[in-house]
Amino acid sequence: MASVFPIPPRQDLKLTFQESILVSPLKQTDDDDNKSMFLSNIDQILNYNIPTVHFFKANPDFPPQTVPKRLKMALGRVLVPYDFMAGRFQLNQQSGRLEIDCNSAGAGFVVASSECLLDDLGDFVYPNLGFRLLS
Repeated sequence: MASVFPIPPRQDLKLTFQESILVSPLKQTDDDDNKSMFLSNIDQILNYNIPTVHFFKANPDFPPQTVPKRLKMALGRVLVPYDFMAGRFQLNQQSGRLEIDCNSAGAGFVVASSECLLDDLGDFVYPNLGFRLLS
């Protein structure tokens, strides 16, 4: 006998989107010229997006307007050695397979704020339909 789970309620996160940008590596590497990365068979099959959301409590040492600046700077630094994370999928015409074009096009970065406090949200239950507003 199958179990039926109730549909979780949609929670209004009272969001205000402040910024949506692409963050590029802070500097180019020596091997940036037309580099592409081969994708294995498992990479070809398991090609899907995993949405990730991070919530932070307010910290008086880090005012809210400085946090995104620091995170963008850190992401830009990380993308130097991991430049493929700022690349794009492309089809290799000779092999017919997907590969990553390491073109430093950028990684998505979105900043939003909420009127809610973390305590207002309570325990995070997945899937939370309110998180669909974030994509």
